[in-house]
Amino acid sequence: MKRSSLLKAMTAALTAAVVFTSVPAAALAECTQFWVPSMYTENGSDYIGRDEDFSYRYFKRYGIEPSMKNVTYFSDETNFTWTSDKTSYRYSFVRDPRDQWDDGPNAYSAAGINEKGVSCSATLSTSYGPEAKAADPLNEESGIGEYNYASIVLGESATAREGVALIGKLVETYGACSCDQLTISDPNESWVLMVLSGHQWAAVK
Repeated sequence: MKRSSLLKAMTAALTAAVVFTSVPAAALAECTQFWVPSMYTENGSDYIGRDEDFSYRYFKRYGIEPSMKNVTYFSDETNFTWTSDKTSYRYSFVRDPRDQWDDGPNAYSAAGINEKGVSCSATLSTSYGPEAKAADPLNEESGIGEYNYASIVLGESATAREGVALIGKLVETYGACSCDQLTISDPNESWVLMVLSGHQWAAVK
């Protein structure tokens, strides 16, 4: 192995070790996000994704969502619905089996990529403290949540930045039913979007 390759591998391993050892053991019961920037990879590519620690051998299905006009997105988590005012983009998806979500046809999308090169991986579950809860509680009746994030990003966004802005607007307008993090990327940018409370969010490039 070349010295530069060895250094990259060692640095990546160290980075991963820091990430995993800095996370409380209880947090690993849900999901783990990862990001490996191009400076640490052999082929110069960025790697962004998520490990779902929900269960072992947890079945997923792969498919293609066609382009459609004025898609109405609805949730099995809450009474959330939102109808797009344009034609959606075609995208691939990795979804939970329908029987995990009351046989819903749009069962939770964990990841995918659309025809514009926008990708999304969702979600990492987080939580908020009692002060935030008192100031801005979650909307558990009709708020947006992980059931819809990836589908909306992939169906409606031509860039990662556009996806971040859209989810942020929906969180502000409808509220969120849970605290989550998701990653949204395109060939030029990658973002971590954090839903912090009922109507508050932040995003880091």
